[in-house]
Amino acid sequence: MQRTSNFSPCPQAGLAQLQPGYFTPHPPTATQSSEGQLTSCTWPMGACETFRVLLSMHKVARFCWFPSTLFFPAGVTKETRMYSEAAGKMTNISDLPEDLLLELLSLVPARQLICNCRLVCVLWRDVVNLPTLWKRKCQREGFSQKWNRNILDWKTFYFLCSLKKNLLKNPCAEESFQFWKLDSNEGDEWKVEDLPGEHGTDFPSQQVHKYFVTSYGSCLKSQLINLKEEGYWDQVMDEVRPDITVRDWYAARFDCGCRYELCVRLLSADYIVLHEFCPQPVVMEQWSDAEWREISHTFRNYKAGVRYIFFQHGGQDTQYWAGWYGCRVTNSSITIEPGTSA
Repeated sequence: MQRTSNFSPCPQAGLAQLQPGYFTPHPPTATQSSEGQLTSCTWPMGACETFRVLLSMHKVARFCWFPSTLFFPAGVTKETRMYSEAAGKMTNISDLPEDLLLELLSLVPARQLICNCRLVCVLWRDVVNLPTLWKRKCQREGFSQKWNRNILDWKTFYFLCSLKKNLLKNPCAEESFQFWKLDSNEGDEWKVEDLPGEHGTDFPSQQVHKYFVTSYGSCLKSQLINLKEEGYWDQVMDEVRPDITVRDWYAARFDCGCRYELCVRLLSADYIVLHEFCPQPVVMEQWSDAEWREISHTFRNYKAGVRYIFFQHGGQDTQYWAGWYGCRVTNSSITIEPGTSA
């Protein structure tokens, strides 16, 4: 990439003569000495934090560098300024090798890169947009080590990997029924119990300690996930359409039969159902093995416009016994990860 600078020196006029379009709409403020020399420069908070990171990683000198102009940060001592000026090195960011600049910027948090670094100047914008930078960030954080598909867009891949988490809150009943809406709460109602429970079995993961259990009446609970609030912007859901994977675990008691059901819907901004996964209810007979079983589904190549995910599960016992003899559920999850187009 050819590296040029369209800035012209303007030490006497501060930042007023810098060509428009290179800085953010909230430009830095400059401070001049009585002799008219630029002595300090105050930047918006985000940019200041970014520059502190860069300065801590690269010991060019104890001052900030910018195209064609030397700006000393507020607080730099007079001795440091005099030493730097005496050295006669008007350090220009365009003098840094591109590989070094790319390496420095790849260490900056992704949100700072997008919200601050890209707005500094054309050079920084071009470097931040390089696929190589985002590939390096992915490799450094181990995102691409277990990925066996071709990656077409490293920046999108990075953000999808960094955002990946369980979108369902309180999936293992550690906070009782917080975050869950009890759509149906019949019989003796929903209840939380400790694993393995009476006439139950241990869960495959030792990290899970509790489960939700249903009664002899219909028991259903749900969560509605707002994708934008979770960090998934409209463009990525409409153009990239990353994979949406749903998982749930269920089990029965050994001494009582039960029924388990699950329904997951992808909804538009107007709550119109675009896609759904609602398999037939699973009926477990009395005297079953009471083992925990996983059910999963991945939404791929879905319609554009997905803004919400509706998750609902539950069931009841089939013996109609008073108490909590129905199906047990825990460790539910919904994750979004790069698909074949990322």
